[in-house]
Amino acid sequence: MLNNVLAPVLIAILLIISGCSNNGSSNAQTGVYPGKAIEGVSGVAWALESDFNGELSGPLVTEATTYFSDDQTLYAVDTKTGEQKWTHQTNGGILKPVLVEGIVSYIDKTGIHALRAQSGELVWERERNKDTMIAMSVGSLNHILFHEILEDGRTTFKALNIETGKESWSFGERVLSTPIVVGDKLYIPSMDQVHVLNEKSGKEIDIIEMKMQALSIAVRDNLMIAEYNDFNRSIHAFDLKSHDHKWEYVLEEIEGMGPRANMILLDDKVLLTYVRSGEVVMLDGKTGKELWKKVLGTPWFAHIYGGTFNDPIVAEDTLYISVWEGQNEQRKAYAGYSTLFALDVNTGNEQWRYQEDDFINYSPSLIDNGMVIVTNNGIKAYKGGSNVEKSDPAPSNED
Repeated sequence: MLNNVLAPVLIAILLIISGCSNNGSSNAQTGVYPGKAIEGVSGVAWALESDFNGELSGPLVTEATTYFSDDQTLYAVDTKTGEQKWTHQTNGGILKPVLVEGIVSYIDKTGIHALRAQSGELVWERERNKDTMIAMSVGSLNHILFHEILEDGRTTFKALNIETGKESWSFGERVLSTPIVVGDKLYIPSMDQVHVLNEKSGKEIDIIEMKMQALSIAVRDNLMIAEYNDFNRSIHAFDLKSHDHKWEYVLEEIEGMGPRANMILLDDKVLLTYVRSGEVVMLDGKTGKELWKKVLGTPWFAHIYGGTFNDPIVAEDTLYISVWEGQNEQRKAYAGYSTLFALDVNTGNEQWRYQEDDFINYSPSLIDNGMVIVTNNGIKAYKGGSNVEKSDPAPSNED
């Protein structure tokens, strides 16, 4: 039975969202931040590193409040000071909360829960049916969106009204890839097509034909990038108005390290990162021509941590990415620390690096003249400023 096998498993797929001015997590989910880059890490503004039950979730960070969870509790803390605002008990761990229109929602093993972001007061709950599994949650302009996996294996995509929790619409029976929301449109890959829906009504307004199923897609302005589910995991670009195929890019695969791209779309560029192989690639958005490529980290760490680095973020012309490095004195095959790199978007050249003696577990989140990270031991906020050198530069490989 699906209930017995999958009920304890919560797979939270974080969709890419842009154009959602009311969604505090939209910047983090596109990977692009509109604010200023920081020139380095001058120190730690605050750190919370005790009394947590299990590993922490990825953080949802706004300028006012940072939300994160351990295995039992959802926390809201002041982003500037780290002081606790409120807590809420959860039924098991969650991966990352979602913020829409002043409401924070999350999935645990019992279902979907929505709270007032300011107070933590419960607004509504949707219990998981015993024969189904809720397999993701993300916010749009008006809704909490999620996959529901039925006992017979069908997977449908549903939208709940953010204020009431009532179902607004549902779509499809085989929605397997990661959909994304861009403004008032929802893009859903399904088999060899991408369905475009009106986010508010769920009405289908367009279909983009492709040669095969897309593992993932990214959309910005009139450009859609898709990673095909083929042997090469090739990257393809489409014009959203004409549906024309514009270009294709194929990364030379490193033996035994099959690529899977995280895609960030910039104004005129496409950033691809492959956490398992350690490759960071920048393409021209109009032609697909490779502008630069770097290899970061130690490939062996991919077997232990699932990758050589975490997914990056971009602000202005700076790319931030945390890499597992060094060697653990007690466990020789394991990393000893994480290093946060700042790279120039246009050239790939290193601007600065900062060694975090703990391990950075998720993409960092930029705030006003600072950055929030989650580590093995807790959560902390860096102060931006002249970078503090903590160690000699560690080597990286560059093509």
